[in-house]
Parts: sequence; C-alpha cells; structure tokens
Amino acid sequence: VTYAAASFIDSVLRASGLSDLPPAEPTRFKGRIKSLSALRDSVIRRNDSFNPKMTPQEIEDVVAYLNVTYYKFPQ
Repeated sequence: VTYAAASFIDSVLRASGLSDLPPAEPTRFKGRIKSLSALRDSVIRRNDSFNPKMTPQEIEDVVAYLNVTYYKFPQ
C-alpha cells in the first residue's frame, strides 16, 4: 500500500468515526500565516473576491473564529 493510499484510508476512517483515533490535525496550510495581523490581511484579501463583500464586523468575526479554532495566536 502506498503512503497516499494509506493516508487516504486513514482520513476516511477518522472522518467517518470508524476509527478509534481522533480526527487528524490539518497540517497542509498551517504555518503560512505567522501572526494575527497576517491572518486579518489574508481574510481581507479573500474578501475582495466575494460578492457581496463581508462587512468589517463579519471580517473580524471570521478572523476571531479562525484564531480561536485553528491558529491560536495570542490576542
């Protein structure tokens, strides 16, 4: 079994709840954003492609959610 197939099967089992192991932490993109201000800038950049655009309060809500659930930068 190749590494890719084993990783895929492991991901499917974890996501479906058929595995006793907890869901794996996503590691592919983690680490590209190094600070809370960089996270905010990234959300603002992506907002440019939305229609309708997010309000400033919605942007701050998204930044806060991502920071609490994923990045965990100090406030």
